[in-house]
This record gives sequence, C-alpha cells and structure tokens, in this order.
Amino acid sequence: MVTFTIKKDAIINALTMLLFASFVIFDNSPYISLILFCISVVIFIIHASKKAYKISVRFGPYHYFVLAFSVYSLASALWANNPSWSIQKGVTIFEILVCMSILYLHYSENESVSVLLKTVAIGGTFIAVYCFCFFGIGTMINWIISGTNIEGEITNQNTLGIVCAFAFILSVFYMYENKWYAIGLIPCLLVVAASTSRKALILLAFGTIAALLIRSESKNPIYTLLKLIGVVIVVGILLGIIIKLNIFSGVNERMKGLIALISGVGEIDNSTNLRRMMIAKGLKQFSKTPLVGIGIGNAGTLEIKGYNYLHNNYVELLACGGIVGFLIYYSMYFYIIANLVKYRKYEGKLSKLIFCLVMLILMMDYGAVNYYDKATYFYLLIFFLHIRNLKEKVRIVQEA
Repeated sequence: MVTFTIKKDAIINALTMLLFASFVIFDNSPYISLILFCISVVIFIIHASKKAYKISVRFGPYHYFVLAFSVYSLASALWANNPSWSIQKGVTIFEILVCMSILYLHYSENESVSVLLKTVAIGGTFIAVYCFCFFGIGTMINWIISGTNIEGEITNQNTLGIVCAFAFILSVFYMYENKWYAIGLIPCLLVVAASTSRKALILLAFGTIAALLIRSESKNPIYTLLKLIGVVIVVGILLGIIIKLNIFSGVNERMKGLIALISGVGEIDNSTNLRRMMIAKGLKQFSKTPLVGIGIGNAGTLEIKGYNYLHNNYVELLACGGIVGFLIYYSMYFYIIANLVKYRKYEGKLSKLIFCLVMLILMMDYGAVNYYDKATYFYLLIFFLHIRNLKEKVRIVQEA
C-alpha cells in the first residue's frame, strides 16, 4: 500500500511537470485551457484516490490574493476602454487559480516545496529539449550560430528564455544533491542564447551567482565574503567569454542597446527605443487615470505600434489597473517577502533561494508583463506554500 501511494505521488509529480511545461509548449494553442484542465483533473482524481475520495478543501492567502486580483480584473470591465479585454484577463487569472488550487490541495499536505522547484528545473529542461525536437536540431543550431532569435511559434521568445533561465538556476542549485540535474544546463543555456532575451541572460547570470553562493555558504563571514568575490569574478569572466561567442551575438547586440540607454553613451537599438516609448506612454496614461486605470488588459488601446502590452509589468498595472490594481497584485510579493524576513531563521538555504527567486521575478517585471502569465502563478504557488510550511514549523516549535 505504501509503495502504491509513493507511485501515485510520483505520477502526480510527473503530471505537474507536464502541466508546467504545457504553460509554454501550448501557450499559442487554442486548446491550452482544455489541455491544462484535463491534466489538472487527472491530478485531482489521483490525489482523491489516495485519500479514498475523502477530501478536505483547503484555502489560504494564495487563494485570497489571486481571487481578489481576478475579481478586480473583471470589475475593471465596468470602466475599461475595451471591457472584453478586462473580462478575458479576469477569466484567465481565475482559470489559473482553479488549476493551481488542485496543486495546492496535493502539495500543501506533502510539504513538497523542493519537489515543485525541482519540477521547474526538469520542466524547463523538457521545454528546451522540446524546442530542439519541434524546430529541428539543424534549425536550432543554425539560429544559435547565426545569432538569430528563435521564432515565436511556441510562445514569446522572452517567456521561453526566462523559463529556461529559471530551470538553469534551479538545476545549478539542485545538482549539489543530484548530479543528474546537470543534464539540463546545456540545453537550457542554448535556448536562452537562441531567445536573444536580455532579461533571460541577466536572470541567468544573477540567479546562478545566487544559487552558487547559497550552496557554498559558510558560518565564517570572511570565508563567505571571499567566496562571494570569487564566484562573482569567475561567473563574470565566464559570462564575458560566453557573450563574445557568436551564439550570443543576438543577445550581445541588444545588451549594448540597454547599456547605451542606461549610460547615455552609444547607440540605442530599436527594441530599447520602443520599450522606452511604451513606458512613457504608460506613465502618461497613469497620470490621467491614477486610481483605477483604463481597465486590466487594456494596454492595447494605447495604440503602440500594434503591441497590446507595455513590456513593463509595473507600468502596465499602473496604467491599466491604477494604484488599486497595482497594490492588489504586488501585495502578494509584499506578503511573501515580509514573511521570509520574519521567519528567516527557519529553512535556511531554501528560504534564501526563494527570497532570491522572488527578487529576480521582481527584477524581470521591469522588462516583461507577467500579471497574467501562468508560470508566474506557479512560482507564486511555490512561494506561498513555503510560507505556509514555515508558519506551521514555527507553530510546532512554539507549542513544543
């Protein structure tokens, strides 16, 4: 009976990995909602069978925060420039909540935060390998060698690059426990290169440094400082060498444009100019409708050269959701960070890893729109489950 239960857990873990990979692989499919629903239902049935179909429904802060934002998105249709877009975003976020609630039901009982993080590592590797199978090894190699960015037939290349960058970071972190995680490093790195995403490369660099430092942490502060300096120097040198390779020529050119924008020296590329203009338009709109914005998902009504988003999560939420929408959404991150700081003495390495991941996501929000991204809510689920586990451990310690 125990063996059978373990097998059921393994099946659920495999299906969860498939669910995560489906966020990206089927992102442009008209059947994505159906695919995610079917996988979620199978997970629910297997979980229910483990419990002899006696299930206690559990709700927590994760549900309340996401539901509040979903309801606000739907409500914003009342004053939106295009009500149907707000309704669409609100329904999408609610569908994600239903899907994530099934995972919450299973993983909140098993305290499997590390299992979910490993799922991201394995799922990202699966996505990277799938890209080579979908486009063909020859095509992928040609894109990588020529520095041409990967086509968006599967999903937006920035999304693809960021997911593979997260998988790379977590593979680095967990290969200290199991060397097999190193298998995912090369395919994930190559897909990041093919995506030509500046965000993904920055994420990969900072995240890898953080993962290595957390794993090599010492109680001796001087030794830790020396390791920090050593890791930064080594990763910096490797990154400098790698980015000079032809496979990263696409990212390299776009990085030059970003540096030019920040420093004011050099030529700013078209992509960076476009994003600067998007931010300016978004902030201008925010100044006109600061309280509730123009309706969640209505960035497309600002008429920005055919784009229906502002390439900046903060600016888009301020423009479309106003201060109210902005605060409802980012209160989730405030809750997570506040509790990680409060319970920082518990679950040392895992808490530090999650804190770094939260900071990386907040950093990525400056160059991407993630408030309706499925993978983002998957990450948030992991973070909220970790906070729940921390609180439970503190309660047990206090009672003891």
